[in-house]
Amino acid sequence: MPACKKIVKSMFGEKAEKEISKIPLSNDTIHRRILVLSENIEKKVQKKLQDSTFALTVDESTDISNTSHLLAFVRFIDGSEIINQFLCCKGMSTTTRGQDIFDVITDYLREMNLTWKSCVGICTDGAPCMTGCIKGFVSLAEKENPDLIRTHCFLHREVFISKISQEDLKLVLHQLVEIVNYIKSRPLKSRLFEQLCKGMDSQHVRLLMHTEVRWLSKGKVLTRVHELHKELIVFFDKEKQGKFCEHLRCELWMSKLEYLTEIFGQLNNTNSSMQGRNENILTSTDKLAKLAQLCEEEELATISSDRDLKIKHSTVPIDSFWISVQEEYITLSKKVLSLLLQFSTSYLCELGFSTLNNIKTKKRERLRSTEEEMRVCLSHIRPNIEEVAKKHQAQVSH
Repeated sequence: MPACKKIVKSMFGEKAEKEISKIPLSNDTIHRRILVLSENIEKKVQKKLQDSTFALTVDESTDISNTSHLLAFVRFIDGSEIINQFLCCKGMSTTTRGQDIFDVITDYLREMNLTWKSCVGICTDGAPCMTGCIKGFVSLAEKENPDLIRTHCFLHREVFISKISQEDLKLVLHQLVEIVNYIKSRPLKSRLFEQLCKGMDSQHVRLLMHTEVRWLSKGKVLTRVHELHKELIVFFDKEKQGKFCEHLRCELWMSKLEYLTEIFGQLNNTNSSMQGRNENILTSTDKLAKLAQLCEEEELATISSDRDLKIKHSTVPIDSFWISVQEEYITLSKKVLSLLLQFSTSYLCELGFSTLNNIKTKKRERLRSTEEEMRVCLSHIRPNIEEVAKKHQAQVSH
């Protein structure tokens, strides 16, 4: 409907756009429009990828109907910038082994007249089916292109770091979960605690629930418990929960809680800073492997001594800078752009699965055009509305 309104507005003005907004479109009509827009976007992506190297980020998850979906995004050079683009979303009816994932992606690349030789890197979450040394998806792709760079999602690496191994700190986390669950798992207790917090003019009135699949939640739960420390003591005194009161009144226990709060707060900040559409390996790590060897050293020295290039480097995005000098400094720019093309995280796949959950709800679990809706919704490249409109006759009233 938004696309139709845009066409009407461009042809007849805002008044006509308001009038057409009053006309409901049938499900079949909207479905056909989505398929057409998706096809147009797909063709544009295919054309752009024909003469370009690209990197992939791939992830697998299940939707509300327990159907497994394989989601892939592609990153490539488009003009003077590097862009992220939705590639495909394929349902997997049976197994989700590395071979299955490889076959699905390979078949789609063939449909797009692309080969693995053009792929410079793959970013995954590190699951065995993705990175297994023999039958993993990336290992199979490396047989097709040995020069392919594999990247383990920086966000997942950060989550591994956040795993607490010290036993006394693990115990504090376990006890904190018990405290939170006592309130959050009981609706009546939650309402009573909320009333108490309001009566004490607290900054917050609710605790937060931690779940392992939400990476930032642990730090937020710790922070919230720390901020509602006094309110929790009052509440558990009324509830006659001496064990919880003992923890919250213990200076050593609270010092460990404050330590964990600070640590996970820093981890959350790092995690959040690595999430975004324009994130790349160079911005996700503090150190960059040495690039210059032989002629590369000369090119790097030349660039470093060029005052105009130094100014340009500091004023334009890093990808735009290296694209602009790739014809003059071929060797070095090729290596840098190969690194910049890599996905450093699987953030876009996580974003895609969130979108999938919003599209495929309980009332739409039989939706068949999942990939097309995802492409129209998530694509950086927009469809050519004028081209689509020319190929379709206007729908007249009956």
